[in-house]
Amino acid sequence: SIATAFGKKATSFLCEGDKTIYLAREDRYLAHYFPYQNFPHQIGPIEKNLHEDVYAMVFRSSHANLPFLKETVEAHDSIAFRTWTSSFYSEAYYRGVDKGSALAYLKKSLGFEKEEVYAFGDSLNDLEMLNEAGHPYAVFHCKSSLLSSRFPSTKKGNDQDGVALTLAELFL
Repeated sequence: SIATAFGKKATSFLCEGDKTIYLAREDRYLAHYFPYQNFPHQIGPIEKNLHEDVYAMVFRSSHANLPFLKETVEAHDSIAFRTWTSSFYSEAYYRGVDKGSALAYLKKSLGFEKEEVYAFGDSLNDLEMLNEAGHPYAVFHCKSSLLSSRFPSTKKGNDQDGVALTLAELFL
């Protein structure tokens, strides 16, 4: 498994499944993004605790280990690797399973055209979703310079109701 191959090169490791979140150890920073305390979760060796297929993995490592981690993850054809901007965390996820594919599914299922969709993103994992939207916005002070350079930006950040203020400006 990927967790076994990483060995000690990943100092924190989380796997997210349909039923349970698996953590190699407590990680307060990661709990901010994955508030596992309110969900079924197991803490301990991933290799021993994992009892289901997972759809995402998040891990912490030094930047020096990134080439090894990326190579290990991408040795699996269906899995992609992405680093978190300005962070020691990275993630592995199934190719084509992202916010963009979810938005494409919703548009098709609900009968929306691209031009009818507004989307807001603040990190690189929002890129595919923003590409699917007819009106994509980067949130002010977002973590990704790519998003900031490619899309119009809200005037305020997440902590200042930037999305709500933009929507009010557009529709009221």
